[in-house]
Amino acid sequence: MSVHLYDFRWLDTQICEFSGIIDGLFARKKIKIGDKISLEVLSSEKKCVGYFFDKKWTKCPENNTGKNKCDFCRAQEKNFIYTVFDGFNTDNFSPEELEKIKVPHIVYLALFDKDLIKIGVSIFERKILRQIEQGSYVTFFIAKTPDGILARQIETLIKKKGLSDKIKSATKKNFLCPDISFEESTNLLKKIFDTKKNILDEHENLKKYLLKEPELCSWKKYYQTENLKKDHQSFEFVTLKKEEHVAGKIIAIKGSFLVIQTPDNLISINTKDLLGHEINFFDKPDGLKLNQAFQKALF
Repeated sequence: MSVHLYDFRWLDTQICEFSGIIDGLFARKKIKIGDKISLEVLSSEKKCVGYFFDKKWTKCPENNTGKNKCDFCRAQEKNFIYTVFDGFNTDNFSPEELEKIKVPHIVYLALFDKDLIKIGVSIFERKILRQIEQGSYVTFFIAKTPDGILARQIETLIKKKGLSDKIKSATKKNFLCPDISFEESTNLLKKIFDTKKNILDEHENLKKYLLKEPELCSWKKYYQTENLKKDHQSFEFVTLKKEEHVAGKIIAIKGSFLVIQTPDNLISINTKDLLGHEINFFDKPDGLKLNQAFQKALF
């Protein structure tokens, strides 16, 4: 049976979920580390998955192709307040949209590897899950604010000191097992924060929200990426194309990446690459089937 894949997300610190459309109905498939899985791509082109608004899914009215979510459907979800708001310019947002972020927020520095660090914000109640779903290695929580407007303002100002607020999945795939210890990570994050935070000296209304004792957290225990180092099989990153599939045991999940053990290889799949495609989850024999040989090994 064909599933038009809508999303992949972490539900908690152990369970992830695929969601998609089957014959016009919304369906979900939960997975966790240790589960068997089979993934086959049935379509060559991404097709818009439609949109969710007010807890209701609506099919893309234009049946657009090329993206897993077209610009029209993305606009219908009215989530730009979470993605493009800088905290200062509210001209393009309605009072209802601003109301969405009037809850406590946390500001953080997330390290993915020694040269891959970003600043970000999240709703406070999602402070842990947000780090796990994006695949952070170590996080330094630096400020807590009563709403998302103030959090975005802190993020925007510190960003001006040379920190990114976005890291592409194509970059993250090379750092599933960072070559840096927790101690080195914490020292680096503290040093970076010490050199950036002085930009808030001229903003006492924001500076007061910096945590007196910033919190450091490591997330690798949730991903179980240590399994990759224990195994002696070759490790490959694969983007599945039409009529290609992989089947085996999930031995690690980091952010949007699944690592699947097959008889011959450890295969890393970025689930974001599958969104918008028609996918078959029905069981196939363990292994990897590609239309052509590997082009490049990850390590």
